[in-house]
Parts: sequence; structure tokens; C-alpha cells
Amino acid sequence: MTVSASKVAVSPVEPFASLRWPTDIVDRAAKQVLATAAAERVAAALRSSGPPAPRVGLGSGSTSFLTLRTLADARPDLPSDMEIVATSYEMEWYAAAAGFPVVDLGTGSVVVAFDGADQVDPGGALVKGRGGAMHRERAVLAAADLELIVADATKRVSQLGGCPLPLVLAPAGIFGCVREVESIGAGPVVLRAGTGKDGPVLTESGGVLADLLVPGDVVVTDGLDGSIRAVAGVMDTGYFAPSAKRQFVGG
Repeated sequence: MTVSASKVAVSPVEPFASLRWPTDIVDRAAKQVLATAAAERVAAALRSSGPPAPRVGLGSGSTSFLTLRTLADARPDLPSDMEIVATSYEMEWYAAAAGFPVVDLGTGSVVVAFDGADQVDPGGALVKGRGGAMHRERAVLAAADLELIVADATKRVSQLGGCPLPLVLAPAGIFGCVREVESIGAGPVVLRAGTGKDGPVLTESGGVLADLLVPGDVVVTDGLDGSIRAVAGVMDTGYFAPSAKRQFVGG
């Protein structure tokens, strides 16, 4: 059967090219307040930086997206040679659409990086990675002179846990890997399934994205994370240890 060209819906590379988030942003007004504050902190860090061309680490998620848009609106007041190091493919595309040069992390330094978090404990440790980009997020944050974590009061918890702990797993030998992680974490590991494809969700680092469903009585600590990382096939987790260069934007 021949399909008329007029009946075929040809979609451009939206929403990335027009700087639209693909879904409705929950509490957008409140997130925009945080994004504006984060953008101001980024601009202040850039003003105090020297040559070479300042590089900014761009995290993933809707609040990072709003911060990027706010920085784009303030472009005349930012260094003309500013470059973006993004933590995911979609944020690379958004940064390029906003008119910023996008570069690989490589071995260079980053003046300031901003990102969100799913949970923040009193010591400054984080659980993050709901968007599945924690492997690159970790690398960019580690390279930054200043880490800005944008998180409102609802992300503050007395101890980490009670929410899924994202994992990146190597595809080979995944059955044994999952069984061992489940025995350590005392909860099931659930692979995230693709909605636009059959099968699992693959991350930018080529791993399989999964979540350890941490029971409510289990606290996510540095020790638990270390035990999980020691399992063959675990490429990364969503636990981020406290950092002396980490500052918070929000409640």
C-alpha cells in the first residue's frame, strides 16, 4: 500500500531545537526561582574566573534546563568565550540550541557545574540519577572547581533512602550482577524499560539503567554504596558522597 506523503507526520528534532522541555514541568514557577538563583551564582563564579575560556558544567533534569534557559537570556552579561560541558545528550542539544559552544569534558577543568538532586542528607551526600545520566554527572562535578546543587526543601531528608537508588549495569553477566546487588541492598533491582523502543534503557556510558528499590528501613550510606560498587558489572550508582566544594541553592 502506498502512503501519501501528505499523510505522513514528519517530526523535526523537537523539543530540543526550540528549547522546550518534553513534558509539563511540575511546580515550574518554584523551580524557576531556584533556576534564577543558580544562574546568578554561575554568573558570579564566571566573573571571578580567569583565562582560558571558562567552562560550565550543565547537569540534567528540568531545573538544570530552566537554569540553562536563564543563562541564555543573560548571555550578553556572560563571558563571550564561555563553553558548556553537558552531562547528557539532551542537555548537549539544548545548550547548542541556546547558542552556547558545547565541548567534551576531556582533561580540562570546569569553573562551575550545576545540577539537581533527588535527595540531600544533612552531611551533603546525595542520591541522584533519576534521569539516568549520573555517570557523566559524576565526572563533570568532579572536574568542577565549584559544585552547585539545586534542591528545594522537599529534597532534604534526615537520611538517604526510601527512594530508588539508580544503577548503571554492564549488559554482560547482568543476571548474576542483579542477584548479588539484591542480596547486598536487601531489595529488588528493576530494569528501566524503554518507551520508544523494546528492551532496556541504555545510558550515555553504554550501561543498562536500573533502580535498586531500597526498603524503607535501609539507609543509603557510603558503606552500602561501596559494597554495591564492588559487585562485578556495576558501572555506577546514584549515590554521591559529600564534597568540600559543594554548595546548595534552595531550601
